[in-house]
Amino acid sequence: MVWRIVCAGVAALAMAGAAAPGGEVARNGAGWPCWRGPNGNGSADDGGFDLVDDFARAKLLWTSADTIPSNDEKFDRWHAGYSSPVVAGGRVFLFYYRPHGRKDFIFTPEDLAAFGTLGRGRNPPNVWQADDIVHCFDAADGKTLWKHVDGRGLIAAHGKNGGHHTQCADEKRVYGVGTAGGVYCLDAATGEPLWQNYLKESYRDAFERSQAAGAGVFGRNGFNQAPCVIDDVVAVAADRFSAVGFDAATGRKLWTVGIAGGGSGARGESVIPVIWTHKGTRYFIVANTCIVPKTGKVLWRIGGAITTSSPCVTEDYYICSGLGSQAGRAAPAAGSTCFRISPGAFQKLWSLGPDRHPAMGCTDVVCGPYFLQASDDGKEDPTRNTVVVEIATGKVVATIGDTFRTLGYSPTSCRGKVFGGMYGLTMFIVRAEEFRLAYRGGRQQWANSCSPALADGKLCFRSGDRLVCYDLRKR
Repeated sequence: MVWRIVCAGVAALAMAGAAAPGGEVARNGAGWPCWRGPNGNGSADDGGFDLVDDFARAKLLWTSADTIPSNDEKFDRWHAGYSSPVVAGGRVFLFYYRPHGRKDFIFTPEDLAAFGTLGRGRNPPNVWQADDIVHCFDAADGKTLWKHVDGRGLIAAHGKNGGHHTQCADEKRVYGVGTAGGVYCLDAATGEPLWQNYLKESYRDAFERSQAAGAGVFGRNGFNQAPCVIDDVVAVAADRFSAVGFDAATGRKLWTVGIAGGGSGARGESVIPVIWTHKGTRYFIVANTCIVPKTGKVLWRIGGAITTSSPCVTEDYYICSGLGSQAGRAAPAAGSTCFRISPGAFQKLWSLGPDRHPAMGCTDVVCGPYFLQASDDGKEDPTRNTVVVEIATGKVVATIGDTFRTLGYSPTSCRGKVFGGMYGLTMFIVRAEEFRLAYRGGRQQWANSCSPALADGKLCFRSGDRLVCYDLRKR
């Protein structure tokens, strides 16, 4: 195993005993422990703070002194990944990779038919060896606490298929999936490795086989997994059809659960578990399947539910991307669909039309009693713009005349505000009788396709080549 720890300030941290950096973040709220946040739907716990109505009034707290590889189109976006920051215990964690090996692909007729000019013109040669890097920042000032480097990374070439890897964290540990299929756990305070396992046994020697073959054994697909943790159990999708639970303390594999239910398209395209909390008890929801963390017991599985990556959940509702038909995802039976859920049952409440579903990734976000969805990038067709839907009834209460690229892949919400964007930071106001785009920033301040983290009134996101944190609280 090629592991390196680059430390900064760890000795001082050890002398401070149990005190965590950025203690205000650790004390006041649940943080932002995983992709989609603590509530499984992009919404943040508000911490009792009122937030600014105009992002121009937000206070820049810090910009990281250390640079991070950019995934912006004007830089070398294929050399960074699309991981989003997570916040726990007064620390901010971010995964990215740096390539150190290169192998050219020969673009076949099938490639060109599938990707057109994208396949030949915009994609670089296949970068297949890399350092997988976990970078830990102090949430109070953005200074680097440590970096963990694993030199056995493998990266795919096409699109964004190999570059999510957002981690999950608690105050003790940080967990993630590397680009070679390894599931790892690091000490949150020091970055020291605690354990490593694998999504599948066939991934155990993936790096060695790639070296022998002279090309990445995962071809052009790679991984898009992001874990989450409940009650010392880490859940992650092993592939599009199964989820695995690991013991958070030891890395021992506890269970494997199938997540492909009945009905065409009943799976995730890029499956990412989310946390569902019902009457104080937390469960994993992976695509269409609800799982008890400790045992792996399946409580329910919604046949036919399509999720592009993960559903939106609240205490009482599950919203998937659509319902499959016999013709498959190309002709869904319905668009985004809402079920009333409890640990013992689910009941369909409403569906949007077949053309109302997320086009890419997970673009739905819950904001109070509403959810927002932008289903495409079609600027001419108003049905493709962002809609605001009342969750309890399925009624479309507003249409905001901006498209998918404005709302972004996985926005974040808190107290009637939604923050997202694909090429620049955007802010929406979403509350009774007021639904509008309130702010649109330039692309220099935003990393393409990454999600922001919002904890205790502070928004943390990737800019072109730095990590940035704003205080959104009214002063």
